[in-house]
Amino acid sequence: MQRIELVVQQLWPRLRNGEKIDVPTWAVEHPSTRPDLFGVPPAAWDMGQRCDFVWRLGERRGRVHVQCFNQNGVPTLRFHVDRWDPDNGLGDAIMHLLFETPAGPLVGLVALAFVAVRAR
Repeated sequence: MQRIELVVQQLWPRLRNGEKIDVPTWAVEHPSTRPDLFGVPPAAWDMGQRCDFVWRLGERRGRVHVQCFNQNGVPTLRFHVDRWDPDNGLGDAIMHLLFETPAGPLVGLVALAFVAVRAR
């Protein structure tokens, strides 16, 4: 079993390119055992995951997001990078909502409709 920060380091080029990478739980320590790195986000979009953890990378650097899934009977940790960390302020929270959640396209469409109606 590898330390989670080493797994993130190994996966980093792929994560920064936007990939979501599943790793079997037997291969990496669980983020819940590393409160020095990972915390539970205040809110998370339900995508069928059983848990969520985030490793904040500092202002304007995003965060590593780890979700727990069961893929075909195999417990896995899904790693990806959120470019915008909602905990960095309102601007990042809006960008995260628009571009990194399933609600983004709907929110964008509603905003566009609002602007169009107001322009009349």
